[in-house]
Amino acid sequence: MVVRMMLPMTVRCASCGEYIGRGTKFNSRKEDVAGERYLGTIQVFRFYIRCSRCSAEIVFKTDPRNAGYVLESGATRPSYEPREMEVDAALDEMRSLRSRRAGVTPEQLLESLHRRRQADAGDRKEALAELEEEDENLVAEREKRKQDEEEMGDAMKALENRAMDSKQACYFRRDAIHEGSLDMLESVDQMLEILKRSAHDKFSSHPPK
Repeated sequence: MVVRMMLPMTVRCASCGEYIGRGTKFNSRKEDVAGERYLGTIQVFRFYIRCSRCSAEIVFKTDPRNAGYVLESGATRPSYEPREMEVDAALDEMRSLRSRRAGVTPEQLLESLHRRRQADAGDRKEALAELEEEDENLVAEREKRKQDEEEMGDAMKALENRAMDSKQACYFRRDAIHEGSLDMLESVDQMLEILKRSAHDKFSSHPPK
């Protein structure tokens, strides 16, 4: 039975020395290991794969007891320090990325780059449009504030003019009242003087006996 699987461990091909990283995908042939069952119930399976470089056969099987796998032939399992294992995993990831990029044509790369540049240009245009709109709003607000201040100044000036006119009108009325009172007093004095003269003349022409 052929199954698609990922290599569960990093191995080194015994034929060409190629390192095959854990997680590398293979089409492998799977079979039951006759007569091998863990605890009498768990079946042990064997897998056959080929080296990605020299196509040599590599065989390994499941190890239910240790929850792992055991190499049987065609490759060895390198003994790495933890740091070396991290480096190996990083190299495997780089190889995988390189293999994925190898399937991309230059035209596809150029098209992807063009789309990215268009997206960046669109973002810049949108940002510039937003800035221009903010500037226009600020200018409009400044002009409105200036107009409001001018209108308020005109209103205050008109109010001051009306107050000044009212004050001057009060002065005019007071002066008019004052002048009218003087005229009235002069008229009364003249009448008293006439009465006095009339009484004096009457008394002079008819003296008492």
